[in-house]
Amino acid sequence: MKYMIALFACWAGFAQDSTPKITIYRLAEECDDCPCSIKQYVESEEYNDGLNVFSMESTDKEVITSLLEIKKEALKWRQERHSCSQNFIGGAMIHNMIVISNKGSQDTLYTTAGNYSIVQPEKQVQYIDEKQAVNKALTGTVKAFFESNLEERARMVYRNLYDSIPATAILYGDMQAYNSSERDFTSKHNAETANAAFDNMKRLESVVASRGDTNLSVDGITTGMSVEALRKKFPASTKHKSIFSNRFEDIINENEYYYLVTLEEDSGSAIFYIKNGVIDKIEVNFVYAAW
Repeated sequence: MKYMIALFACWAGFAQDSTPKITIYRLAEECDDCPCSIKQYVESEEYNDGLNVFSMESTDKEVITSLLEIKKEALKWRQERHSCSQNFIGGAMIHNMIVISNKGSQDTLYTTAGNYSIVQPEKQVQYIDEKQAVNKALTGTVKAFFESNLEERARMVYRNLYDSIPATAILYGDMQAYNSSERDFTSKHNAETANAAFDNMKRLESVVASRGDTNLSVDGITTGMSVEALRKKFPASTKHKSIFSNRFEDIINENEYYYLVTLEEDSGSAIFYIKNGVIDKIEVNFVYAAW
């Protein structure tokens, strides 16, 4: 849901700003029984799982002007049928949506993978970009966005292997955090300060430590430690940087990301948030077997 909110907030606020701007959406992963147009992926959380649609914004006036001119010029290009329109399931795909806001008006450019063609969904027609006009108009971060292998990034999330440690390796202060009762925990620590939450059985369900709070220890790792210490201890989990975002601006930010370590026997996970090479925050979530 948080991904959908981010996408719609980005789109909804678009027309309210008079500054020329483009918001671009790319479909990285498609499925056989899903809509053929990225527009439906953006609009419906039924199809958008936060990993298959990526977005970015730009105020590059040169790119904006070029794309508006290209959209008009495309009407003179060679046409082919493109069987995709509103709410179609299956069919030819529309992978990219470029929302352009300029001088108080809003326009949308739909293109296929690699910007091979510009599509008019309402007419079920595509105009073949034989001279690669769209790709040649892209510069800077916009060009990098289209050239980035977002498909591989989406797949990597599902393929990634994580280090795993026993839940008993999680300590808060001098006490074992896993299966700690609310009464025992609060007798030694302030639950609000620890950002602690408890389940309906009054067992510790989650705890968060921000930089400066070294009470929470995950197999000896605490906030404030170097990311290198984390990489040395958890080589599998730290092989790939993870991002809690589908915004390209966040993805290319080298200074903020996270690593995840699982707890054995499906008993939860620990997330290490990295900022400027230091562990800025640790979040631990516990899962208990249902009896």
